Amino acid sequence: MNKEEREIKFKVWDNWNKKFLNYGEVDIWDLIFQEQKLMEEIYTDGMANECLEFQQYTGLKDKNGVEIYEGDIMGGVLGGLYVKWCDKCKQFQLHILNTNECMACGGDLHWSEFVTFDDNEVIGNIYEGVLPKYENK
Repeated sequence: MNKEEREIKFKVWDNWNKKFLNYGEVDIWDLIFQEQKLMEEIYTDGMANECLEFQQYTGLKDKNGVEIYEGDIMGGVLGGLYVKWCDKCKQFQLHILNTNECMACGGDLHWSEFVTFDDNEVIGNIYEGVLPKYENK
């Protein structure tokens, strides 16, 4: 793989069961390839958007070697920010948790600056919140 290319992979959040799924648990993959009619009904009804949410890997790892995905909440000096795709910037950016405001669009921290920080740390995600071991830090 070219150094500038990143691996394309996803985490999947199951809104109904309130947990992350691994690819072995995601029945929708089988549906896509084996049950075309059912998939058409699911997408027509909008059900796929309601039950599964896909978070793409950014290609980065935090200081502990944890892969950083969309929806991950960052700790340290970046506390209160989470990773999200910005349609305006056309790339991943850090967003403010309470307002969903893109930091780069607001003239603040840009993704290219974020990737240079040595103390980036994933402390949770927007679905499960801050992991218990980080709650009082």
